[in-house]
Amino acid sequence: MDHVSDSFLETNVPLLVLIEAAKNGNEKEVKEYAQVFREHANKLIEVANLACSISNNEEGVKLVRMSASQLEALCPQVINAALALAAKPQSKLAQENMDLFKEQWERQVRVLTDAVDDITSIDDFLAVS
Repeated sequence: MDHVSDSFLETNVPLLVLIEAAKNGNEKEVKEYAQVFREHANKLIEVANLACSISNNEEGVKLVRMSASQLEALCPQVINAALALAAKPQSKLAQENMDLFKEQWERQVRVLTDAVDDITSIDDFLAVS
């Protein structure tokens, strides 16, 4: 469970760094940060699945798995939006697109975080911390 607390603490940092590089038009950095962002997304999903494996809350587990799946599908779209913005950093359309995917990502991470919180008891958390 220590993985849960660590992975869900600063969930937006990899996203913000990726977006900043994109706004600066730095395609090389975007590609580098895209990998960090992808790894972070994979870690969130992995930890969510770990929480599912120790939970008896069937409905909660379904919600976590669905939310993790949506996050997994959203990850490459966020990266593509960042690449598009990096290619045309002055484009209002590319900026709006990035903002939209940023909001979607943050919302989905909140849903996943809340769902993981719901299936993780304090006792479970303390037992493995």
